[in-house]
Amino acid sequence: MIFETLDIKFDIEKLKDHLNTIVSLYPPVWHIDNQYGGWGVTSFSGSYREAWDRSGHFTLQNGIFVFDEQKAIKAACPPLEKYNVPTEICTGYLLEIMNIVAGLGLFARRARIAFVRGGWESHLHQDYKESIYAVRLHIPILTNPESLFICDEGMAHLPADGSAHLLKINRPHKVVNRGKTERHHIMMDVWDTRNISKYHRYPGGQDIKWGEYPF
Repeated sequence: MIFETLDIKFDIEKLKDHLNTIVSLYPPVWHIDNQYGGWGVTSFSGSYREAWDRSGHFTLQNGIFVFDEQKAIKAACPPLEKYNVPTEICTGYLLEIMNIVAGLGLFARRARIAFVRGGWESHLHQDYKESIYAVRLHIPILTNPESLFICDEGMAHLPADGSAHLLKINRPHKVVNRGKTERHHIMMDVWDTRNISKYHRYPGGQDIKWGEYPF
């Protein structure tokens, strides 16, 4: 399946208000010709800009851009588990969401609000090797029907109705926004250690030991 929707709902109007009144006070970090970027919700030292430091470290392999951990290491990017410190925008209702996600045992890391301009699409890419468990939680805030997630199983639109969705990012996929309006999603890498999902469970069970979650 392309994505799995969790049995949880967030207040989409509160999310939009936080985006408009808090997040918008900070200039977004841009990648790829000012078409894709956003703000970090958690990073390794508390700066919203650092959550994007691991972006861009990809190597082209057989027509697919694959994340290159060695490139990230050479660029002095900390390991993913270090991206757990709340940033300037992680306040109010957004902080409440992170607390809820933590309470679900999802061990969220490198949470971000991703901004995609209308008329843009990403390269076909793969964030991790297929042998590595890699799941990302998406909570759409602003979107349009022509904003799609595309992978080998087809394509799907994630509506901005307060739902939270899990997607596998260890296989080739791309993001397409064919609409005229922008797309904003909260997204974060997660590990389903308590088996709250059906198709995205972490096979190692409860053996992640990264210390106390900060929220």
